[in-house]
Amino acid sequence: LYFDPQDEDFLKPGTYIDAKGPVQFGVYNDAITLDCRVTEVKPWTLEKK
Repeated sequence: LYFDPQDEDFLKPGTYIDAKGPVQFGVYNDAITLDCRVTEVKPWTLEKK
């Protein structure tokens, strides 16, 4: 991700984001690993019903 010197409003505490990218899940010696390489981040509006 490249962060522009100006702050993005949707990357502040208390906001939601939609992050997309490949996820890798692994297990080795009883240890679980979960890795994600984020390729896209955009604001997400939570719709409360």
